Amino acid sequence: MRNTMEIGGYRAVIAVVLLLAGCSESSAPPPPPPPEPLPPRENITGTYEGQLGAWALRIRLTDNDGALAGSYAVRTSPTGEFEDGGTLMGTAVQRPTQSLTQDVTLTLAGTLVGTFTGTATGRSRLAGTIEYQPGDGSGGPQTVEITLTRSGF
Repeated sequence: MRNTMEIGGYRAVIAVVLLLAGCSESSAPPPPPPPEPLPPRENITGTYEGQLGAWALRIRLTDNDGALAGSYAVRTSPTGEFEDGGTLMGTAVQRPTQSLTQDVTLTLAGTLVGTFTGTATGRSRLAGTIEYQPGDGSGGPQTVEITLTRSGF
């Protein structure tokens, strides 16, 4: 018995090569290596402040492994005090390709009702867009770009 095969005028020692390689013609390619694990997600617990149109906005966040909860307060005049606006809840999910950037979605309830969608880079800032309904009845929902900077907790 011969371990050769005629292919287009050339002789190939296919069976012997496959036997030495330890595989068969029907073997599947090896599975891809597992993806590299992400570094630990950054906790974004803290207090963040920023401007929302003519208002100043302060958000206090507690990050419990990606489940966000907290409260916000607004100051409607430069000389006024911050007034409690209500509670907020949301999520922070780490992007698979950027270890320090997280997708953040917050839903605010109370005087200022709206949703903030943006990113957190480390614990130093939140940046994105907030769509909100002013509590003073000054028109329909408004959307503005907003950056919140961490100021302590």
